[in-house]
Amino acid sequence: MLRRLRDPAPAPVRLGGAVDGLIEFWRGVRPQTEFSADIPGALEALSEPVRAALFRVAQEGVSNAVRHGRPARITVAAMLRPDAAVLSVQDDGAADPAPGTGSGWSGLRNGCRPWAGCWR
Repeated sequence: MLRRLRDPAPAPVRLGGAVDGLIEFWRGVRPQTEFSADIPGALEALSEPVRAALFRVAQEGVSNAVRHGRPARITVAAMLRPDAAVLSVQDDGAADPAPGTGSGWSGLRNGCRPWAGCWR
């Protein structure tokens, strides 16, 4: 996942459709979990690298929530601010008492790359 976040040439992505597909995938894997998304159409005007980076944040966030939190509900939401695009993944699951040795969240925190324009 971290390699994808840092890929200098991300594949074209329509953010809303990609997040919908991600949610449909996870609904098939975790039918007991309720998934929802709020991705405004205005985000489609962002550059391809920025949309791809936001999608990869959604992938990592949903994957982590499902695998580590045992949630009943997961919500993916995005918004466009004057100075940034913001994507959040929220869930009602329990925190993992013993965090793993992966680098997913630190990779997201440090994922600002010139090609992504720091998601601005």
